[in-house]
Amino acid sequence: MVSFRSSFRPRAGERVLTSRRFVVPVSGGSVDQRLLESLSKICFRQAADITLVYVVEVEQSMPLDAELPEEVNRGEAVLRQAEDLLRHDLDPGTVRVYAELLQARTAGAAIVDEATDRNADVILLGATLRRQFGRLTVGDTVDHVLKFAPCEVIVIRQALPDWITESMEWS
Repeated sequence: MVSFRSSFRPRAGERVLTSRRFVVPVSGGSVDQRLLESLSKICFRQAADITLVYVVEVEQSMPLDAELPEEVNRGEAVLRQAEDLLRHDLDPGTVRVYAELLQARTAGAAIVDEATDRNADVILLGATLRRQFGRLTVGDTVDHVLKFAPCEVIVIRQALPDWITESMEWS
């Protein structure tokens, strides 16, 4: 098993980065807590720039800059909570935390664009299994990020929910 921290240490002869750049999408869901705990472990005692991202998805029938006060308020609250948790767990002298609230047609494309704009080294992404069209999936956002991210992607998936494990036959 590889620890998170050791996987980010430079290998022999590798250039040492002064600071790792992370893009971390948050949604206010149950996987966020695990995501932020893992991020704290990865960044323990090393320099990092962390950009927390909350994406408000805007329907095609609306203009991209439509005012969506409820969604924006929820996004701001989620970002504030995530920021507070990270600032409590990490050294403010070595870790800088930024928060970005984005409006986009799809969350996956917005996350990839943000990672590109920030020249991110890593996207740390949470995933939850759900059933779609009779199949288990992690969803379009995770799929898009894995296909198009310009950097490494770490996906943290929650443990399988009871409704899935009860319906599976183990042989």
